[in-house]
Amino acid sequence: MHRLKCSVEGGGRVASTIPVSSIQRSVHLFLEFGRVVPEDWTSDNVLEKRGTFYLNPFADRNVYFIL
Repeated sequence: MHRLKCSVEGGGRVASTIPVSSIQRSVHLFLEFGRVVPEDWTSDNVLEKRGTFYLNPFADRNVYFIL
């Protein structure tokens, strides 16, 4: 599986704005974590707490609509 990490420069995340017309499809990402998920992670703060994700190549939500 492909491993994705957030870009950090000077202590802050690197981000850019892209045109909506450049987006081709959504992807399914899931977090990298150990045996236990920390209790302080919530849906509101998990992106700040953890910056490593895996791209799930086995889940293609667009195919479900085609079938």
